[in-house]
Amino acid sequence: MDTKLLKIAVIGLPNAGKSTLINKLLQAKITITSPRPQTTRVAIKTIFVESDTQVIFIDTPGILTQPKDTRQKAITKNAWVAIDNVNAVLILVDTAKFLKSGDISGLQKITKYLAEKNKQIIVALNKIDAINHPDILQAMAKWGDQLAYDEIFPISAKNGKGVEELKNFILAQAEPDSWIYDKDQLADINMRFMAEEIAREKLFYLLRDELPFAVDIKTNSFKEDGNYYEIHQTVYTQREAHKRIIIGKGASLIKKVGTYAREELEKQWDVKVGLYLHVKVTKGDVSFDNASAKY
Repeated sequence: MDTKLLKIAVIGLPNAGKSTLINKLLQAKITITSPRPQTTRVAIKTIFVESDTQVIFIDTPGILTQPKDTRQKAITKNAWVAIDNVNAVLILVDTAKFLKSGDISGLQKITKYLAEKNKQIIVALNKIDAINHPDILQAMAKWGDQLAYDEIFPISAKNGKGVEELKNFILAQAEPDSWIYDKDQLADINMRFMAEEIAREKLFYLLRDELPFAVDIKTNSFKEDGNYYEIHQTVYTQREAHKRIIIGKGASLIKKVGTYAREELEKQWDVKVGLYLHVKVTKGDVSFDNASAKY
């Protein structure tokens, strides 16, 4: 059977809903989501196959047109680097946010840059479930004259409205080529990375604005024993005060993170998971082993 292939980067400003859309398209949770901007920090490749066509979606970090610090600059750079080797770019827009502000200068810069790179540009106006229909039509008419793009779709990644039409259009852009990944592969990430991302997602949801950006999670060991995986992870933060917030009173918060992460991993992998979490300050090397628990 002749095969087709398309590589497409999914970009947008922070919190546009990129990861939510990719999970909806794949009908599986591959990339993490949260209310925090730039939850995605590195470009993750996810693979969608339908009939003779393979589409590689590259979930990029949220693009900041004016990054303020070294961390934001590095994350934004990761997003732009991911775009270099794709055939098309899907720009996701938080429609309600832009309708409220009326400022599309950032989007104009992005679409102009992509047009100069001769990339096919698809715009998806996301979160239309929170907008009146006339406002959506007004936005499409207004932005259509000011942005460079090939096609535009109003969608709701959350409830799936318009996603099927967007998916069918994306599939139609694929060209004859050999597939890069196996038919059953959903992503290019390993299980260690997924475990770290899931734990980080639970931290984001539980702490929200209290969680410092300067936090990271690394897997110290990952052991497989039949239908049981034992995982040891360290949560790194830079300040003693942040460490206390993450642990919580009587280690209540870190235990809750571990419970939610374990349940998510067991659901994803269909195995039993033993999860050990530690919290450590990167400066001073302070470890709270008593905050570690097996779930």
